[in-house]
Amino acid sequence: MKKIIIINIYMVLLISSMIFETNVFGSNKKNTKILGKVVTNNNVDYSFENGELTVSGTGVMDNSFAEKYNKNDIKSVIIKEGITGISDDCFDECDNIANIKIPKSVTKIGHFALGCNDIKEIVIPSTVKEIGEKGLGFNYYKKVTMPATIKVNYLKYEEEDRPALYDGADELYLNTQYNPKIKNVLYAKNIYTYSRDKKYRSKNGVVYTKNGKTLVQVPALRKNVVIRKGCTTVLTSALGYYQLTSDCEIFTYLNPSSITIPGTVKKVKYDLNRLDVTFKKRVKWKLKTKKLSGKSIENLCLLMNKKNKVEFFKLKNAKIKVKKKMAVTKDGVLVSYLGNAKSVKIPKNVKRIGKMAFYRKHLKKVVFNKKLKYIGASAFELCIDLKTVKWNKKLRKIGEYAFACTYVKKKTIPKKTKVEKNAFWRT
Repeated sequence: MKKIIIINIYMVLLISSMIFETNVFGSNKKNTKILGKVVTNNNVDYSFENGELTVSGTGVMDNSFAEKYNKNDIKSVIIKEGITGISDDCFDECDNIANIKIPKSVTKIGHFALGCNDIKEIVIPSTVKEIGEKGLGFNYYKKVTMPATIKVNYLKYEEEDRPALYDGADELYLNTQYNPKIKNVLYAKNIYTYSRDKKYRSKNGVVYTKNGKTLVQVPALRKNVVIRKGCTTVLTSALGYYQLTSDCEIFTYLNPSSITIPGTVKKVKYDLNRLDVTFKKRVKWKLKTKKLSGKSIENLCLLMNKKNKVEFFKLKNAKIKVKKKMAVTKDGVLVSYLGNAKSVKIPKNVKRIGKMAFYRKHLKKVVFNKKLKYIGASAFELCIDLKTVKWNKKLRKIGEYAFACTYVKKKTIPKKTKVEKNAFWRT
């Protein structure tokens, strides 16, 4: 009985492996021939001399060369035009490779293709369209040149809290136009945009819009972030780009020690698709600008944990006063509630309650003032004991999920108030 079960498990794994390989590169059948010093498999020839492996022919190269040559003897790899792909685990255990040349004919690189070796600089041609998870190996590179137009093929059992393609790089040069949709793939200390990029530019290894006025991406391995003078807008996705793990935890790629915002910045725009993206570690904020509105301060605070917020609220240029545990900006935005009271009365000068301001608090009652006009997204979400709300008749708008998972009923709100989608979800 045990033997039958083991055989069945083996067959399932074998079939799964074959299906996966077919999805990436087509047939995985081997037809290896060894003629003298040359290894041939599926129209691909491998020859080895003086530490150099040369690959020629047409189609996808794999690790057939290992059937004749010792992997540890390979110091350099030259792949010639005609080869269209590098298979999964192709250079696994080839630990001594220091150089590899990849031609423009290559369009796909498989999972873990380059293994772990001594390569310090690598050029991935702009013709490459797909790369598997950890396709560039477990290396920390001095310099990587690659396209930003690639598609990353993740494995089902991917480790989401690690870099997608390689362990890191000092310098990352793009040979195509920058793509903000793959920020988590561009893992380096410095990112340099393509010289012909019409939309984006790099300054000191940081990505901005072409005119230099909007911060688009701070490289993940930066510890001390200094935004350039002249920048006027900061996107929250430039700092808080993340990956959601299989355990539903948020992994932020950038985890800086300090962030300096210059006096030229006028706006912080929230463009992340989640509101609960925060830096796990303490960040020292240096706020030199005096031009941020309460809404921009609100957006910035969403990236901070509770302890970090308390420190930030003390900054002179934040222009925040904390009364009865409620942090309110000079222009009347309640950005955060730091207390644990069962009942709160919104201060008279508050015109807007910020996104997630009372998130998960154990409130039972809230009394709004007469000036309140807007309640932000998820402002009272998961306040599971909240039942009583004394409304303001002049309230203009209630944001998405503002009262989600509370006992507050939609029918109790003023008639003229605009209610966004799911504002009273599961109430």
